[in-house]
Amino acid sequence: MKDGSLVSVIIPVYNNERTLKKCITSIVDQTYQNVEIILVDDGSHDNSRKICNSFKDERISVIHNSNHGVAYSRNCGIENSKGDYITFCDADDYYDDTHIEELMATVKKYNADITVCGYYTEDKNGNKKSLQGLSGYKSKEDIIKGLTISNTYGGFCWNKLFKKNVIGDVRFPDDLSLLEDTYFFLKSITESKANLLFI
Repeated sequence: MKDGSLVSVIIPVYNNERTLKKCITSIVDQTYQNVEIILVDDGSHDNSRKICNSFKDERISVIHNSNHGVAYSRNCGIENSKGDYITFCDADDYYDDTHIEELMATVKKYNADITVCGYYTEDKNGNKKSLQGLSGYKSKEDIIKGLTISNTYGGFCWNKLFKKNVIGDVRFPDDLSLLEDTYFFLKSITESKANLLFI
């Protein structure tokens, strides 16, 4: 799928040598190719640094920092992003081949500011369990209730695609060791006029 919209995929990396290559390869091989992949190495002391530097793809940029934590790494990725849209992937996860294409097709169809998709978990034997979200538009009030009361949607950021201008100055709080991604998602919603769509 060819499209003029650039998608920035931000990957915080810290000692992920066992899973990192699969993660990066899954994004390089997306059917939607207009992406930039920002790898933010948070002072890894295994082979993660070497793996980051081993990919020869002009869409990939690598930032090496001393250890500051995942929130700092994601913020660093946002600051260095050039995309019209921003999404995140953890270095121990990976995308299906059509993941970004499907998100962008939904964005184009509905003009959603924040798009949230279902996902699945995979155990060490490769068995998958699907966890799908509820489809359709959701109000800010519905989303906030779903995050704070029922945890219906998940506060994590790796199954969400944001218009960059919706994020604005919102950043991950680097003084939190837990729920920094939930804070980021809620802040992005409450400080914007975001149209949210679940697929």
